[in-house]
Amino acid sequence: MLYTREVVRPVIVEKPKLPNNVGSCIQYAVGGRLVYAKQESCFVLDWNYKHQLEVKHHTLPVCNICVHPGKVLVASAQEDGQICVWKSNSGRKVAELRATHGTQLVDLQFDSTGRYLVSVGTNKSHTLNVHEWSINRLAGDALCGPKPVNVIRYNTT
Repeated sequence: MLYTREVVRPVIVEKPKLPNNVGSCIQYAVGGRLVYAKQESCFVLDWNYKHQLEVKHHTLPVCNICVHPGKVLVASAQEDGQICVWKSNSGRKVAELRATHGTQLVDLQFDSTGRYLVSVGTNKSHTLNVHEWSINRLAGDALCGPKPVNVIRYNTT
């Protein structure tokens, strides 16, 4: 009995051009889905079903995305600092945070519980904001100083 092998053609995903080389725009979500941003849209690519969902919650280019610890929710920020939190399986928006930095974001990160979302702006004092995103409340802020901040991460210990 002869078996023929099907040629598997890889899906080519363009790496998005990041505005001003800021932020990280490729993340993994639940079920191994790949979440990335390109221009004003975010995309959720499902490798298993060869399906791609386009999510359009922004009016300016997306400069940063991060995935909630539960891997279902995604936060995305556009160039002016406006942040949207949405579901990776449907694209439905669950929260929108106003632009508190007034500039582009250097980084965006959920804490380990997923309750808080921290962002750092590219303004002169590199403002760090902690958002309690589910109730649209700014829980705290700090000035990081004049030296550039490249990345932020929560200390999980």
